[in-house]
Parts: sequence; C-alpha cells; structure tokens
Amino acid sequence: MTVAERLKELRYKLGLSQKEFAERVGIHYMTLSKYESGKYRPSLRFLKKVEEVFNVNPQWLLEGKGDMFLPKDMPKEARKVEASGLKGATLDFVAEELAEKVVAEALFERGYTSTGSVNLYSELISLAKEKIKAHYQSLKAEIGFHLDTLERFLPSPPKSSAVSEGSSPESPKPPEDEGSSGEANE
Repeated sequence: MTVAERLKELRYKLGLSQKEFAERVGIHYMTLSKYESGKYRPSLRFLKKVEEVFNVNPQWLLEGKGDMFLPKDMPKEARKVEASGLKGATLDFVAEELAEKVVAEALFERGYTSTGSVNLYSELISLAKEKIKAHYQSLKAEIGFHLDTLERFLPSPPKSSAVSEGSSPESPKPPEDEGSSGEANE
C-alpha cells in the first residue's frame, strides 16, 4: 500500500469528503485528490500536518507500520520519540522526492516534456534514489569525521553553566548581572 492509498484510507476512516479533509489540513481539495490518486507526491510538511490534525501515527502514514492513530493520551514528548523511529523512512521518502526532481529536471533539460515519454523513468528514479541515500550516508560519515577532528582543537563544552574556566566545580561563577554591574562601575 502506498502513501496515497493510506491517505485515502485515512480519509474514509474519518468519514470526511476530500473537501472537508483538505480544509482541515489547509490545502485545496484538488491537491488532495491528486495526492490520493498518486499523480502528486505529498510533501513532508503536508504529511506532518495530517499527523498533527488527525493524530495519525507517522510510521503508519509513511510505511504502513503500526496503528493508524496514535493513542490520544500520549504526551507530546512520547509522540516525538515514536516519530524518531521514522529516520530511515523519512530518508527514503526525501531521497525518492529528490530523485524524482533530479530526473524530471534532467529530462526537461534534454527536451523531454513528459516523463511518460521515457521508458526508463522508473529505473532512473531508482538509481538516483540509491545514489542519494549512499551520498547521504557518506556525507554523514564525513561530517562526523570533521567533527571528531575539530573537537580535538576546541575546548570541551562546559558540563554546566555554573562551571567556567578558572573556577573549580565547587566554586560556582557569580551570576552574570553581578559581574557585569561591577564592570560598568569601573
């Protein structure tokens, strides 16, 4: 089942027309129609809005895993933890969205005005998606390497705001307003 099919299933479950559903999430009903038919790919911002408005489990919406709805009594912090399991799914979604954009632009630049005019469109999307995911992992590792290198030259972050350079953990730094008012009088 695709995201488009799950959107439609959600709307049916809520008993809403396309117009009612679209109004609640702040889009035009024709846009929703195109999302549900698979003609347009919904943006992450739209999917986040659907999650917030209807208390939808983001993992279900993107991957079809888990229950359709989050428990109503789930605290917001717990919902964030639940959503953090989506990192891989979100990367997949973003990679596919970017891959479609890259392929469509490349085709357009070469004079193809319709993606349907190219038989290899889906293969190009798949190739681009895998390359994007590989570059993402590579970039993430490279950034980690640079952070490791930089951390050797930077002082360690303070353990708490009460401990500063030249003071021991037992003797907290005086409050900022006392230190600054003394300097202003000098």
